[in-house]
Amino acid sequence: MSNDVSVVTPALEAVEKLVRGLCLTSGIGVIHGGCGTGKTHIMRSIAEGRYDQMGLGLGISYFHSCVVQNKNSSGAGLVKDLYVGISSKRMLGVSSNSYVLRATFHEIRRQSIHLLLIDECGYISKKGGSIEALLSLREYALTEKYPLAILMACSCDPSHLFDQIPAATSRIMKSLPIPALTLGEMAAVLKAWGLFADPSVLETDKSASKALREIFSLTRSGNFRRLSYFFALHKAEFPNAPYPTVETVSKVAEGMDR
Repeated sequence: MSNDVSVVTPALEAVEKLVRGLCLTSGIGVIHGGCGTGKTHIMRSIAEGRYDQMGLGLGISYFHSCVVQNKNSSGAGLVKDLYVGISSKRMLGVSSNSYVLRATFHEIRRQSIHLLLIDECGYISKKGGSIEALLSLREYALTEKYPLAILMACSCDPSHLFDQIPAATSRIMKSLPIPALTLGEMAAVLKAWGLFADPSVLETDKSASKALREIFSLTRSGNFRRLSYFFALHKAEFPNAPYPTVETVSKVAEGMDR
């Protein structure tokens, strides 16, 4: 079992509900939380349909904003980068903003993309009209009566991200915080990843539950990224262990900051 397996936590359920709402309204949503809480994992899970039980038949396109846009890019530059990412074609020459918007929208419609995922949108520069260009793309879709929803993820407070762009704030349907995992949610994740060959051991063996609490402490109270680090190290060092013990957790902890 690998940590590619998606576990339906309350956060994932909330995001599924948000995505359904966005797609029904052609809305814009933002998920946000501290570094390592699993936002990128959630976004990629949506993109790959790993836990999609919504039955919406979505066409989805995923982008990481630090990949698609240089901080000095203009708004047209951001949308042009989206065009290149979606179409795998270059847009040669200097084009007007309206041309770039039209070309990108028509490529979105041609490929039946209904949900645009922009991860780490905090990398998008406030300068140069980038956020406005993204909003314009969605407004263009609305004008053409094409259902296009946008979900963004960021590690900052979204009110700071859009604080100088009132038009963006007013168009966000919902801003959803993604918290760290609780102890129970972390246990469910580790069970799904196969770290406990017999999941009932957590209820029957006190040493296993003590090890779980040690893992919770090591991962800084349920930080998803640190949990994935722990999982990878434990599986590598103790591939045949039926479940983590205080001793194996202590050994893994030598390779991680507390």
